[in-house]
Amino acid sequence: MKKAVEAGFDFNGTTNGLAIEKFVKKTGTGRHGPHPKYTDQLRGHLDWWARQPGNANFTPDDAKTYLDALANNLKTKINTSSLKINDLALGLPK
Repeated sequence: MKKAVEAGFDFNGTTNGLAIEKFVKKTGTGRHGPHPKYTDQLRGHLDWWARQPGNANFTPDDAKTYLDALANNLKTKINTSSLKINDLALGLPK
């Protein structure tokens, strides 16, 4: 992640961010709230990606390119699901 940020990946920008309705426990509505399981899936996947033989010496630009594509794929999964973010099974290699 740090290398991607060095190359210009904006963690809080439009590529990575989405406006998702906040989950309200009282009403059960909304989809965004704490998402540790989602974060763990991403961390595991990014660690996996960095360990791949072809990525042994990845550059900041390599990391940014990969994260840009991954973020776009994740947006599609999020936008086509009605589950809370934390309940999504991303199916990413780890």
